[in-house]
Amino acid sequence: MTHEPFYLTEKDPEKFLRIYLGKYKTTYYRRKAKEVLRLIPRNLKGKRFLDVGSCGGYFSVVMAKRGASGVGCDISNFAVNAATLHAKKANVEKIVSFKTGDAAAMKLSEKFDIILVKDVVEHIKDDVGFMQKL
Repeated sequence: MTHEPFYLTEKDPEKFLRIYLGKYKTTYYRRKAKEVLRLIPRNLKGKRFLDVGSCGGYFSVVMAKRGASGVGCDISNFAVNAATLHAKKANVEKIVSFKTGDAAAMKLSEKFDIILVKDVVEHIKDDVGFMQKL
């Protein structure tokens, strides 16, 4: 029996967020997050970020807590709803927003100091063109 991933099917933002954040308690996700966070400066005051494929907003919330403001985007509306809830629970909802959309097709008019593209590029057909666009 196969199941669709929770980020494509879980409609309840509370449950989505619980499943999503629960993954960061596993050794694999903790280590992976630690490596990504090692690359993101601790002091981001005054910086703007774009978190492509933000899912439930883990890294967007971390960057907001480090002083940056920005935008997270994800193709899953369920993920965006959970990320918005996550930002609200973390008291950063005024400095981070989330948008539903395909990042490869989005029109990006804003400039960003940091662009995080984690677990996304491998799903893009024209990965080089996508990265050049960003």
